Amino acid sequence: MSNNIKPISIKALQGMHFYIPDYQRGYRWSIKQVIDLLEDINAFEPGDNASIYCIQPLVVKNRNTSNPESEENAIWEVIDGQQRLTTIHILLNSLQLPRYYTLEYQTRTDSQSFLVSIDASKKGENIDYYHIVQAKETIDNWLANKKVDIQHFKKKLLDNVKFIWYKTNEPNPITVFTRLNVGKIALTNAELIKALIMNVLDIPKERIALQWDSIENSLENDEFWYFLNEKEDTPLQTRIDFIFDLIRKSRKLFPFPEVDHKSPDLKYATFQYFYDYLEDAKQKHKEVESIGIIWERVLDVFYAFDEWYNDTELFHYIGFIIHTGVKSVSELVVSWLDAKYQRKDLFINQFIKPIIAKKISEIPIDYVYEKDKDSRPKTDCRPLVLLYNLQFIINENKQFKEDSKFKTGIHRRFPFHIYKAEKWDVEHIDSSTENELSVDNDFKDVVSFLWTSQVSLLDMNKQENSIIIEDIDKFLTETILSEDGRFKQSEFDRLAKAIDSALGSEERLKGVDEKNRVWNFVLLDSNTNRSYKNAIFPAKRRIIISKSQGRVTEIVRCYKESDVKPNYSQIGKSPFYVVTTKGKQAFVPPCTMNAFLKFHTLSSSNLLAWTKPDAEAYEKAIVTLLHDAELM
Repeated sequence: MSNNIKPISIKALQGMHFYIPDYQRGYRWSIKQVIDLLEDINAFEPGDNASIYCIQPLVVKNRNTSNPESEENAIWEVIDGQQRLTTIHILLNSLQLPRYYTLEYQTRTDSQSFLVSIDASKKGENIDYYHIVQAKETIDNWLANKKVDIQHFKKKLLDNVKFIWYKTNEPNPITVFTRLNVGKIALTNAELIKALIMNVLDIPKERIALQWDSIENSLENDEFWYFLNEKEDTPLQTRIDFIFDLIRKSRKLFPFPEVDHKSPDLKYATFQYFYDYLEDAKQKHKEVESIGIIWERVLDVFYAFDEWYNDTELFHYIGFIIHTGVKSVSELVVSWLDAKYQRKDLFINQFIKPIIAKKISEIPIDYVYEKDKDSRPKTDCRPLVLLYNLQFIINENKQFKEDSKFKTGIHRRFPFHIYKAEKWDVEHIDSSTENELSVDNDFKDVVSFLWTSQVSLLDMNKQENSIIIEDIDKFLTETILSEDGRFKQSEFDRLAKAIDSALGSEERLKGVDEKNRVWNFVLLDSNTNRSYKNAIFPAKRRIIISKSQGRVTEIVRCYKESDVKPNYSQIGKSPFYVVTTKGKQAFVPPCTMNAFLKFHTLSSSNLLAWTKPDAEAYEKAIVTLLHDAELM
């Protein structure tokens, strides 16, 4: 294997000469950074001769341009890692090894001799000296106060602490430095592994490079990535690292046993794993063959992801399994590659669906949630309601595909990348509280209720409703007010009672026993949920439809004609107007929208309430859809 990239011990640096170019800043490590390094080395205890503590990459370039491959008497230009390299030099000084390796500075020539003989009295001469003296004093105090076994500590430092030696032949090292330091983009495990692979002779480098780029481009697509992954607190710098991490952690995917290096710093554990594997292969003269094995497994994993993503059922079922934590991505890949599931239909029917069905069987549908302190929380229903949305989209895609006009492609897929960016509530369709309207409510709710009632009654097209319709119009137009400027409660109560009677109030859900069941639950993002709290059904419906359109719809009262603006739409002849403005777009799951559109009861014209027939039809739709898919 080429020595362009490898772990290299501090002992192996002995006698080397390093050159710090002028594009590097001076030494600036803080007291905390120095102590953290000392504590890590001290905490690390090698278990055997192979155990190492691997620290960050040391990126170098041979300044001998006439013969860059020759390392004899080489001067190594340090592109990245000079802060840690300098700290180790200062530590060696404190351990009575002041000239272990040399550091030459292009612009700070005196610093080379100062590092060999650190003089605290010169601390104030320049900022570099200040930080070098501070680091030296910190190290000396730490060694004294910790009362460490100096000889044991020194042996660990020299033999077991290793840089990742990364030798580059980049003609312009400043471009490498810029890439690593602008925004502090450190080398990733995948980049180091790529260098390992590409530095081996007799492999198809061009083909691997093209495939590598193709994989990275696919993984950069958030729709692809977040179908497989949750939102990360610390996102991977290169997403192909995910595949290498997956392979490393699963012996069923890659049988090479991981060497326990017992390092407290696991940042480069994946690189170390593949380095160990290739070192082992090198000893057996199977290096090229082993590169092929690594790359074949990377392609196996990626092609699995790609096929899952491009198949309607696999995309939605696997997305569900990963998100609900039923199985890990690694477990799914292993099963996908299992010989007994070579056909996709077998994998879906014999492996995927039974897993999902078992999960759903744990969620009772005919159950009163949160009835008392011993009842299950309604959040337990989230997987069931999510799956209903997913199966609805699967069926929709199948129907489009069967239509002669839509032979190929996916019509619509559930946006896991958007879904995972939000927090989701299991929300009541009909408010969980008996939220009766009164004149003390926000007038927007009162007007919304009356306006929606009038539309619903008109849609019913019944002669006996004409008087109520006229009364609503009169109430809104004349704005019957009490002395304090609010609607008269008595007038509103009379009107509300007449509306309820005309629209069948006896069919509404009543009490906890009816309201806290699956037939009254939908998925709703937390922001939208909080925005309407316990609003009545028509108010919720208006807010949800508006948010799905990226709009905010409000009802305002205008006291004088000059208050009316061009974008205001008057409700009848009343002083109330509907105002629609641009707002934040919200993702509304399709089955949530369907519930508020009365999708399941097409004959219903009552848009004022979520009735018991609506709830029964909704529950029947869930059960029928999942049962027909053999998921329930």
